[in-house]
Amino acid sequence: MMPRQGAALITGGARRLGRAMALNLAARGYDLIIHYNSAEEDAQALSEEASNFGAAVHLVQGDLSDASFMQNLLPQAKLLCPHLNLLINNASVFFPVSLAETELDTLDLFFSMHLKAPLILSRDFARLCEQGNIINMVDSLTLKNPVTYLPYILSKKALVDLTELTAKALGPQIRVNAIGPGYILPPVTGNADVGERWIKRTPLQRSGEVTDITAALNSLLDNPFLTGQILWVDGGHRL
Repeated sequence: MMPRQGAALITGGARRLGRAMALNLAARGYDLIIHYNSAEEDAQALSEEASNFGAAVHLVQGDLSDASFMQNLLPQAKLLCPHLNLLINNASVFFPVSLAETELDTLDLFFSMHLKAPLILSRDFARLCEQGNIINMVDSLTLKNPVTYLPYILSKKALVDLTELTAKALGPQIRVNAIGPGYILPPVTGNADVGERWIKRTPLQRSGEVTDITAALNSLLDNPFLTGQILWVDGGHRL
């Protein structure tokens, strides 16, 4: 059995890219704390699969937009895995809302998920773990300003800025970086699939693969001289 490299807390880790990163980390020798909100069945399936790599897996259910749960998550994760040394702020909400359609509750939801929770979790990670890595999942669409997703884009831009600010604030003990995926997976229900148009406008003329994201994760973990970096995994689409 591979010796444990530490433990990772992944928010929104039961599905899609969160799931892929969790399995990648389990294979690398990390134990896991998988946070999920409603995806209990997926979380259970992920736990079984990750356990095959010898990982201890803990599942934590809760709503990150609930302030009480948000503020208790990192202390709970530290109790479950005292060797916690990696935080991945992956949880996200994604659906179209224009400026005209933006209401306070919608704005609060996006900023709770993409700014408040990552900030509080990063603060508590620094307080309780004192060293390790934080990786934020941003979005290459923040470089394009699609106004049909205005509060989503605005909140993810804030997460980009938070990455740089916390990298400066928490060094040298903690490195903070981000991954900015392009088109990797078809969008969740309720969003138009613009994959074909996206590919045509991308220099590499293809969509990304989940393995492109896990390779980016590995690169950020393996290079000890990277902090405050945003790794745009978008095939050059931003150009």
